[in-house]
Amino acid sequence: MNLAAVAAEMRTALATVTGLRVPKWGDQAARGGGDVALIGWPERLEPSTYGLGKLRAPDWPIFLIVAGNDRAAHDRVAALVDTAAAGSAWCKLEAGPYTACDMVHVASAEIDPAARYQGNPVVAAVLHADVNGAGR
Repeated sequence: MNLAAVAAEMRTALATVTGLRVPKWGDQAARGGGDVALIGWPERLEPSTYGLGKLRAPDWPIFLIVAGNDRAAHDRVAALVDTAAAGSAWCKLEAGPYTACDMVHVASAEIDPAARYQGNPVVAAVLHADVNGAGR
């Protein structure tokens, strides 16, 4: 599993979420304003199946940053993590299709309603993805 290729495919999936910018690097997040998704890197990799060349990244973080800290910002974060809305970041990540890995499953989300990004108030969420497979 090529981590850079998986991250690129996750960026492509998230780029289809209305109103969400997905820069390639975190330092580009401040440019352009608006809501941003940043693809982090997994801290740990482990074998998915013994000896078959498959890997698992059990906690791959995806950061969602919504400008502001008002009711509208909270509503936008709620829409991004909505597990029942086909256009949400959660559902777009899981839908794929992926060729660099076999599966992306969002296992959980954390929301920080009083975060700060570059000194500005934001509502932030971290999606924790479970990524598996060798890819195709």
